[in-house]
Amino acid sequence: MDAKGTGAGGAFITVRDIISFWTNLLEGNLISKAFVSDMLSKQSGDGDDVEEGYYGYGMWIIDNPDGKDFTYFQGCDPGVSFISEYNPNNGIISVLVSNYGDNVWKEMRKVREALY
Repeated sequence: MDAKGTGAGGAFITVRDIISFWTNLLEGNLISKAFVSDMLSKQSGDGDDVEEGYYGYGMWIIDNPDGKDFTYFQGCDPGVSFISEYNPNNGIISVLVSNYGDNVWKEMRKVREALY
């Protein structure tokens, strides 16, 4: 069992924390905008899996042939799951947190269908 406060299962976040993270990341307040560009760009993967086909630096990338690619990060542990995604085409930041270990991915697909 991980200790409270560590990133592996012991971290506490709020939706506001994640929006603040994205906002500051995209504005270049955390790392340079050049590094952010690399972080949100395809660095590895073959694209075979629609949602996990590419990886940047710390971010998963969903190929979008009709515009800029969507970028997300995620996490889960028994009893909790989380996903947050940035759509650069319309500036939407989506954040889903759950007290279930496996349902945020299905819900994020619904968000994409409704908003993108």
